[in-house]
Amino acid sequence: MKLSSMISFAAVALAVALPSVATASTSNPPDLYLGRQGAVSCNLCHSHAGTGSGSVSIQGLPKMYEPGKSYPLTVKVVEPGAKKAGFRLAAQTSDGAQAGKIVNRDPSLDVHVATDNVTYLKQSYNGSDTNGSERSWTFLWKAPEGGSVKFSVDAVAGDGDGTVTGDHSYSFSASAQAGQSSRGQAD
Repeated sequence: MKLSSMISFAAVALAVALPSVATASTSNPPDLYLGRQGAVSCNLCHSHAGTGSGSVSIQGLPKMYEPGKSYPLTVKVVEPGAKKAGFRLAAQTSDGAQAGKIVNRDPSLDVHVATDNVTYLKQSYNGSDTNGSERSWTFLWKAPEGGSVKFSVDAVAGDGDGTVTGDHSYSFSASAQAGQSSRGQAD
């Protein structure tokens, strides 16, 4: 079965199954090939995709990275009035393979390696509370030995009522190229 067919099947299966289980998940958002063509984003389940006044960003991401160096990166979700927030992030090469290594030392984050060997970083159950307008999570990314890297992040800012209605979803992507940067940490 082709990847695009599998993704389409997964999207349809989720769309059919989710109305009967229309509660929000503050942990374990599905991977569903984040950042790839035909990917399923958070707005499949959460309404109001991009219609809120919020945003998601990756802070500290260099445009040029030094191969093998580690970079502290922060995912930040901003939404006035949000009570919960969550995200999933992947760093991939142009062909969808894992790019570099995601290193997590924060209990408010979970790391999951999917069947396609791509590492997904997500908020944990205890890592979804906000201060009423924002939430951020910091992790280390160890750069690969070279090439172009695409970072993709999907996020949800929720009203905390336990359902998917009233939530806003956002997406962000950025690329980094191998080169020289002084912001990384020596390993």
